[in-house]
Amino acid sequence: MKESEILSDMWKFAEACGIPASHVTRKDDVRAAIQKILDTPGPCLLDVMVPHQEPVFPMMPSGGVFDDILTEADME
Repeated sequence: MKESEILSDMWKFAEACGIPASHVTRKDDVRAAIQKILDTPGPCLLDVMVPHQEPVFPMMPSGGVFDDILTEADME
């Protein structure tokens, strides 16, 4: 995904509010970003871009409620 296709820059908003934030677009960078959050005292935002084709679980269907949450097992 191109940076120009991102709908919102939540990490920039967080930084503007004084909240440390990271933005990850590559799967290989997620572990280091999570470690950075764990090492940061107080609130921190991690914005992870996931391709639309990538299944992310648990998943809440659009318009669903907590009882509608799907897991990977539901998709098999």
